[in-house]
Amino acid sequence: MTKYIKYHKNYTEFGEPYQLVLPLNLEGLVPNDDSVRLLSHELEDLNYSLLYQAYSAKSRNPAVDPKTMFKILTYAYSQNIYSSRKIETTCKRDINFMWLLAGQKAPDHSTIARFRTGFLADACEDLFYQMVRRLEQMNELSKETRTHDIQKICCFIEQVCEEQHTVFVHGRGKRKSRNQKYLELFRRFLERQTVYDWHTASFQGRNNYCKTDPDATFMHMKDDHMRNAQLKPGYNVQIGVDSEYIVAADIFQDRNDVWTLIPFLETIEKKVGFRYPSVTADSGYESEEAYTYLREQKQKPYIKPQTYEKWKKRSFKQDISKRENMGYDEITDTYICHAGKELKPLFIKKQKSKSGYESEVTVYECEDCTSCPHKERCTRAKGNKRLYISKSFLEKRQESYENILSEKGILYRMNHSIQVEGAFGVLKNDYEFQRFLLRGKTKVKLEILLLCMGYNLNKLHAKIQNERTGSHLFPVKETA
Repeated sequence: MTKYIKYHKNYTEFGEPYQLVLPLNLEGLVPNDDSVRLLSHELEDLNYSLLYQAYSAKSRNPAVDPKTMFKILTYAYSQNIYSSRKIETTCKRDINFMWLLAGQKAPDHSTIARFRTGFLADACEDLFYQMVRRLEQMNELSKETRTHDIQKICCFIEQVCEEQHTVFVHGRGKRKSRNQKYLELFRRFLERQTVYDWHTASFQGRNNYCKTDPDATFMHMKDDHMRNAQLKPGYNVQIGVDSEYIVAADIFQDRNDVWTLIPFLETIEKKVGFRYPSVTADSGYESEEAYTYLREQKQKPYIKPQTYEKWKKRSFKQDISKRENMGYDEITDTYICHAGKELKPLFIKKQKSKSGYESEVTVYECEDCTSCPHKERCTRAKGNKRLYISKSFLEKRQESYENILSEKGILYRMNHSIQVEGAFGVLKNDYEFQRFLLRGKTKVKLEILLLCMGYNLNKLHAKIQNERTGSHLFPVKETA
């Protein structure tokens, strides 16, 4: 049976001893209900073994205890302080940071930077999900062959040159032998192919990457100040929210959200330790592969169809080319077009997605569109109109569509807008976190985890003060 922790507004009741340097008594200067007390208490009992393992046993002791450094960094991110120099200054001037140091000397900016990008890099993710599991315990969560071939050609030509005693010449007015010309030519090919292979490896399944940060992908950003659809290097940040807390966060290089859902759900189950019975997401995550995965995992989908908003428009309802506006005979498996002609199944083709998922698509073709007066409005094909339909996808989409229209679905969708989109809004606007300071996927992930941890502690503090602990969903407002 899980033992839940009971919280009170007065954080001094946690009773954690602090050795303070006299004559200052910082204990009395920090308000009893200040969030820094809660942060210190929640981070105190985490397992820091991975963090301490990052320090060599033969090296000298760190100036500031690693646990304290982690508390300082997490608290700084929760207070919109991200620069190592600003954190150094704050540790010397801010009472709360002095209180966290508990008499230890304030770290300088280089110490903070080394800790953040070096020692903490491999341990931050583990610490973040420890914090998520604590929230759950508190019932707060509801492999190039071309290069090898060119190398073999170069070796062969070198051997021929050696056997024929080829003399290599250089400079203007010198006539190069045929062997020398071929050898230099293929050496240039090999050099260019090597560079090409390096670039190809850097793509990692993408169609572009940034030279200053190979892990980043060029994307269209919402903050397009020049209004010219300029591409900027960035990452696709995904978060999972439960009961207003960020329970999972990850960094992806895909610009499309559809390829992030399954790996993100797998990360949640692995890191948090349990599987949610349902998943609520917006239309950007919809795919047959996602629906199939959720069904296999016995997770109920609450995903809005990509055409959900279009279905409501009059222009869509009057578009005779759309499958939705055609009749369908389940017995004969035929569609009836606007002219009353039948579109019969022609053949079934298989197609693979980017991730390797294989789906079946049934191709329907109209019996005759030659003299149809509606052909210009119905199809641009020179021959007969065709429909490409995945029956499995339509069946799973219909299930999710019915789910989101249910009473629970409306509740979940409303809370998705408030809690998930709201969390992004707080991180970007209230916390003023508009860009990452570090480069590389690992370091960027470290930053977002620190930010989310600070967010969760601030959220827990706010819920305690507003006597809202244990609440999970906002109710739907009743209309008059």
